[in-house]
Amino acid sequence: MHKTDIPSGAHFHERLASRWHQGYASGGFRRRLDFIESRLAPLVGPGSRWLDAGCGAGTLTQTLARLGAQGEAVDGSPAMIAAARQMGGDCSSGPFQFRVVHTVESLPYPDESFDGVLCSSVLEYLERPGAALSEFARVLRPGGRLLLTAARTGSAVRTVQVVVRRVAALAGRNAFEYLTVSRHTCGPGGLRRAVEAAAMRVDAIEPFDPVMPPWLQSVLPSSLLAVTATRPA
Repeated sequence: MHKTDIPSGAHFHERLASRWHQGYASGGFRRRLDFIESRLAPLVGPGSRWLDAGCGAGTLTQTLARLGAQGEAVDGSPAMIAAARQMGGDCSSGPFQFRVVHTVESLPYPDESFDGVLCSSVLEYLERPGAALSEFARVLRPGGRLLLTAARTGSAVRTVQVVVRRVAALAGRNAFEYLTVSRHTCGPGGLRRAVEAAAMRVDAIEPFDPVMPPWLQSVLPSSLLAVTATRPA
């Protein structure tokens, strides 16, 4: 795959691949990891088949494997998949196989292939987030579970970052560069409607912020929304 064929969101993350996993060791990424692990634990059964859609360097894929799942992990960044394979030991006998896909808006799997789908902070980078949600519903088996995190509209942290980025640009600095490829945000109502439009039932929507302290999250809008949903039987 040529660099020009890689979607902008995946292309942005290419140069971060070698150190992506290390970012989860502390700080906001560590808190994000702990939050997602706590929500995955009651959803993942031993031997269940899961898809990690937008797996990055495979950190959350490892969590799925530790919980007893097996399956597939995909990403649009070849460098991220290479890092995931190196860290996770991709092989024919391993619990998860890693694969480069052009986009999770079109998945290379038959209908009803998985018991669960995990998609962490990927929708914001896609051209057609609704198409990705429809694909997740398609590859889920009846009764299958989706755990999704998405960027929240009106996030206090993101709002500050946008302002800082504009001020920094006046000085010729490119602050919070991810905002150039992070296209989409959503509120709780919009996210619920999008998931339901993909023929899934929303079980819970939770706000979460890996940066703000808990007491401030009760006052200001969080950075993320976490959705747990089910494909009806």
